[in-house]
Amino acid sequence: MKGILLEKNKYHGLFITKDGAFVKGRHQNREVGEEFDIQKVHYQYLKLASVAALIIMMLVVGIPYRAFAEPYGYASVDINPSVEFGFNESMKIIKVTPLNQEGEELLSLINPKLKGMKLDEGINQIINYARQMDYDTEDVVLTFTRTNNEANQSVDQEIENMFLGIKGDREHITVLDVDKEVYKAYKQKPQPPAYNVIKSKLIEMKVDESAYEDIEKVSELAHIMVQAKKAEKDADKEIKQQEKEENQNKNKGQETQNQEQEKETNDSGEENGNQNDPNELTPQNGSEGDNGQEEQGDGDAGSENQGGSNGGSDGSQSGSGGRH
Repeated sequence: MKGILLEKNKYHGLFITKDGAFVKGRHQNREVGEEFDIQKVHYQYLKLASVAALIIMMLVVGIPYRAFAEPYGYASVDINPSVEFGFNESMKIIKVTPLNQEGEELLSLINPKLKGMKLDEGINQIINYARQMDYDTEDVVLTFTRTNNEANQSVDQEIENMFLGIKGDREHITVLDVDKEVYKAYKQKPQPPAYNVIKSKLIEMKVDESAYEDIEKVSELAHIMVQAKKAEKDADKEIKQQEKEENQNKNKGQETQNQEQEKETNDSGEENGNQNDPNELTPQNGSEGDNGQEEQGDGDAGSENQGGSNGGSDGSQSGSGGRH
């Protein structure tokens, strides 16, 4: 009879079977979360309070057997060794599968065993052991998918956060979130799923096919994709910088034009002001008018004087005429 190890002490552990029964047995130095044949014991050894609490939690929360025994999703680590983990809703590794010969060789050297580990710990173990075996870990691809049709949003969020935590700010690690149907289809191919996922992305990015058509290693494909993304990013940055400079030049030209228009308006206003300035032009016109009147007055006076003289002459002439 098989069961999943839920809890263990020095020698023994508590298991859950497929029919939901709780069984005590020897843990055989296996890890919590692993499924294996139970070696039963016939005496009490676990604290009843601990067992009762676990049973109540599972009954109340409704955690089924598959939450421990069946993979909730799969995650693969591709360097050149490629290894796939099946993990449950508790984020524990319950299945380990090599995806190529290098992956098989790597798994044979890893100690402790990966089953029962938290998923992030298992991934880091693969990367560290690959580095120790002188594999090139400059380009690492982490691929994950979910197999459960009834996805648990809290678990999904935990998965995403875990992979983001592993990646951190390390550009050489590529994380791929793959649809379960796509992953399932790629599993039928001879290459690791990440190989075909990256190739499809390179096609979407319109990368020249000659740059990757003969490449077989996932890590090398990942390197090309990283460089292509970087080139796209740099190109976008350059375009935005050009647009920024064009807008700045346009604004500067508009500002210069506005200043010139404002200057022309001010100059025109000054000319009009000079023509109509009452302190300068009006008094000059008035003076000329007065002078004109004075000149006219002088003219009149001249006429009067002339008239008077003429009158005097006439009188004199008349007087002379009388004397003759």
